[in-house]
Order: sequence, then C-alpha cells, then structure tokens
Amino acid sequence: MQGMTGLLARARYGFAVATRGADHAPLWSLMQRRGAKKKQGDKARKSQKAEEKKADRESEDLGAQLEMDRVEAEHTLQKCVTHLKATLDGINTSSTMDASLLDSVTIKNPYGKASGDKDGTSVPLNQLAQYFEKDGRTLQVILYMPETLKAVENGIRSANLGLNPVQDTLNSNVLLIPIPTMGPQAVANALKRIAAAKQIALDALGNEHKRFNKVLKNAKDKPGVGRDTLRAYENAIEKVKESVKKRIVELTDKKMKEAKEGDE
Repeated sequence: MQGMTGLLARARYGFAVATRGADHAPLWSLMQRRGAKKKQGDKARKSQKAEEKKADRESEDLGAQLEMDRVEAEHTLQKCVTHLKATLDGINTSSTMDASLLDSVTIKNPYGKASGDKDGTSVPLNQLAQYFEKDGRTLQVILYMPETLKAVENGIRSANLGLNPVQDTLNSNVLLIPIPTMGPQAVANALKRIAAAKQIALDALGNEHKRFNKVLKNAKDKPGVGRDTLRAYENAIEKVKESVKKRIVELTDKKMKEAKEGDE
C-alpha cells in the first residue's frame, strides 16, 4: 500500500513538472525571473522619479534666472531715463539759468589723482567750489582754494555750455558767470544736442530690449518653463520699454520747447 502511495506521488510530481510551462522550467527559475523583472521595474521607476526631480530643479533654476534677468532689464531700461535727464540738465535752453547746470562740469584735477577719479585727470566742480545764482543774470562760483581758479575757469569754458566765467574784481576766490542770451545759433546748437541725447537714449533702450528677448528665446528651447510664463515676461518688459520710451519723448520734447522759447 505504501509503495503504491509513493508511486502516485512521484507520478503527480512528474506530471506537474511536465505541464508547468512550455520551457519546462522549474518553479524556482520562474520566480527568479519574476523577481528580476520586478527589480528592473523598480529601478526604472526610481530613475524616472530622479529625472522628474532633476527637471523640477532645472525648471526652478531657470525660472529664478529669468526673474533676475527681468529685474536687471527693467533696471537698465529705467537707467536710460536717468542718464537722459543728466544729459538734458547740462544743456542750456533759456536766458535764465539754474546753478544745477554746473553739476555736470568736471575740472582737470590740479591736485593729481583724487578719490573717485579713475584716471586721475578730472574731478567734479563741486569738489573744488560751491556755486549758486547770484541774481537773475549771473551765477557765482566760490573756490575752496584760490590756486584752482585757472583750472576751474578753463573747465567751465570747455564744458560746452556756452558759459564764459570771469574773475570777480573784488574777490580772487570768486568767478562770476554772466548768463548768455539765447540767440538763433545757440538755440540751433541746443536743439542738435537734445536730438542727439534722445537718439542715444532710444538706442540704449532698444539694445536692452533685444538682449532680454534673446534671453527669452533661448529659454524656449529648455524644458520646464511654460509658454505662458515666457509670454508674461515678454509682456512685462514690453510694457516697461513702452513706458520708458514715452518718458524719453516727453523729456526731450519739453527740453526742445524750452530751447525754442529761449530765443523769443
């Protein structure tokens, strides 16, 4: 009886082995292959998650860089107005004159290289003298040191402001600057300088706008930044550019009007 039972058990085992699979592989081999496939799947999922995290980091880095570029571009665009104002303030456009006109004057440094003077050749007038309006027709320059008189006088004459300072006969430390009458030639020169300043400002504006648009164009080829985001940056800079351009036109038109009225 026991012999019969053993024979039946061996028969069942042989049948199971013969019918388990087309390749007749043992059960443990099938389990190994299933385990290997599971490991490969886990590895692939981990790799995919790592790539997704990397893409997210790159997207965040690119977004941060775009924001920095936007802030820099807006700052540079606004500086076009600042520089233009400084240039226009140095252009005489009337028969009355504010002492701030002299703010743009630099003087050949009689003392050698000074603080803030990169090349050691010139310093702002306000480091060598104080100046103000003496009356409606004269500006007064009071020197800190009398030995700088010639340097200051030459610097004011060569500043292209149409000014001719003279030494005060009562005080050797003082220069008097008669305010010139704006004649036709002076008006023409002023208008020419205003137009040139306007073009320089507009060129600087256009160049910075092109630079930022190139940054956006390069960003389009990189993953992680959506078209809506790029379009928002483009619109933001375009808005600033148009605002600055309008301001440039307003400032120069106003200055030209003052110059034309100065000859009336």
